[in-house]
Amino acid sequence: MKVWVPVLAAVLAAVIGLAGGIGGAWIGGSVANEGQQKQFKNQRLAHAQDLLEAEYSNFLGAAQAVVTDRNLARQATKIGDTAQAARNHAKEEVDFVRFRAADAQVRLVASDDVRRDAAVVRDALAGGTGTLHWVTARNAFIGDARRDIKTAGGLSP
Repeated sequence: MKVWVPVLAAVLAAVIGLAGGIGGAWIGGSVANEGQQKQFKNQRLAHAQDLLEAEYSNFLGAAQAVVTDRNLARQATKIGDTAQAARNHAKEEVDFVRFRAADAQVRLVASDDVRRDAAVVRDALAGGTGTLHWVTARNAFIGDARRDIKTAGGLSP
């Protein structure tokens, strides 16, 4: 029996060591997987934020171009420069097409709040309403767009 005690102790130590090694590897793998999943989520969030920022900026830039062309056409009309007014109206029409494309992109990626704000901007441009209505609509859009970008449309925790 005295011979088996050291052998049994060695086998027991080997089994415990093996179990500890397997357990350590499993825990280490789990921690690494969690870290990788968190990194992937952060990368998706950053990509979504970049996408939203680009789409919302494009939308506002296109809307501002329409407003600017419209105002320049009005000014040219006031001073009697009908040729310049016609050029500005033509540019406004081209920019309005670009705005509609940007609007469609916003409708695809935006949150409900931003979509509602975009509709108000769209109505302000389509109706040719005054500058105050445009500025109010634009500012509401910017506020909700900032929140949407920050949360990336609901991806952030």
